[in-house]
Amino acid sequence: MKLNDMLVLAIAAASGVSASTDFWGLNYNPKRADGSCANVYDVMNDLNALSNYTDTIRIYSVKDCNHGEPVLRAIENTDWKVYLGLWVGEGDLAYELDKAELRRLSQYFDLKRHVQAIIVGSESIYRGEHTTSDLAAKITDTKMLLEELGLGEIPVTTADVGYLMDSTVIDAVDFVMTNGFPYWEGLDVNIAAEQFYKHLDELIERAGGKKVMVSETGWPTNGEKLGNAVPSTENSLIYMRDFICEARARNLDYLWFSAIDAPWTNMPGEPPNVEAYFGILTPNYTPKYPGDPWFTCENNSTTTSSSSLSPSMSTPELSTPEIFTSETSMPETFISETSTSEIPTSTPITPQFPSFTVSRTRRTRTRSRCRVPKTTINTNSCIPTTRSSRTRRSRRTTRSRPTASPQRTS
Repeated sequence: MKLNDMLVLAIAAASGVSASTDFWGLNYNPKRADGSCANVYDVMNDLNALSNYTDTIRIYSVKDCNHGEPVLRAIENTDWKVYLGLWVGEGDLAYELDKAELRRLSQYFDLKRHVQAIIVGSESIYRGEHTTSDLAAKITDTKMLLEELGLGEIPVTTADVGYLMDSTVIDAVDFVMTNGFPYWEGLDVNIAAEQFYKHLDELIERAGGKKVMVSETGWPTNGEKLGNAVPSTENSLIYMRDFICEARARNLDYLWFSAIDAPWTNMPGEPPNVEAYFGILTPNYTPKYPGDPWFTCENNSTTTSSSSLSPSMSTPELSTPEIFTSETSMPETFISETSTSEIPTSTPITPQFPSFTVSRTRRTRTRSRCRVPKTTINTNSCIPTTRSSRTRRSRRTTRSRPTASPQRTS
């Protein structure tokens, strides 16, 4: 049996999973637990495990670790869907490298079949690396590239904190994506989802009728307390239930953060040390939450009384992922720069451009984060959180089922 055939079987098996453990989509970073780069077999093992929970993933960069290729290779000839990220860091280098890699990958993979959208940047405004005008220009530039490649129907957007998205960005994107983490606001888990949706509703008002999708939200299972926000498996499950039950009631598309724990993201001695613990699975694919299903949505409400958690028992008994190795079955093709008409077998990638690594450096913001999004960006009118700054490292490069992707707007 060929490698992709086995993955198709794994995806088919996921159709029997309870809707309560079925995510609209998951943020996914292919890197290994030690931070090393993944190969196609690593990605296929990951997706085999994740197929119990979703058929949609997002990656943050196609060029970081050259991960775009093994991800696209792993989902080839399957029904997996992917949101591809182009990283936007300080300056233009990372973006240009990602854009060039997207152009190259388009020669070898059926992007129209699998790619739901191109996400230009992740919190580049929040980190202060780009203005909204700069980011909007890159979004427009990416649209032009897709048109040139005959992929103009693939939507283009960005992912950032909702209150920072002004009309310049909203006008540029085909649909709006927003990140929101009540943990980072120091909120008690019992009011976290309610506050999240208040912020989301304000962004929806400002979006002018464009579709709004949640690009990241989640709650850590371990790490240090931040304000009233306490990381734990129980609290993570409470927030998961409250957020997802409301998302289903609203028919809201979302990408849960995240798929698999990432131990390599923790920086010893720099609290709150929670970045490693947002996954629904541990690096060895063990589910982190008890029961099966993990929770139920009785009345599709964020209130605790209308939904319930599974009893604290053993972890759910899910199918054990089959581990693929280089001896299992060699992929039929790997990409080579030497030919666009014939793709040789067993040939590793030869990048046209140097690889880069997305910055993992923690960044301390000097201004407070607004709890309530504002129509105009004015930090003097923000309602600040209880702390004077928000320490967080630069972002990772980390449905009703499924709905049609939004169409390109002119």
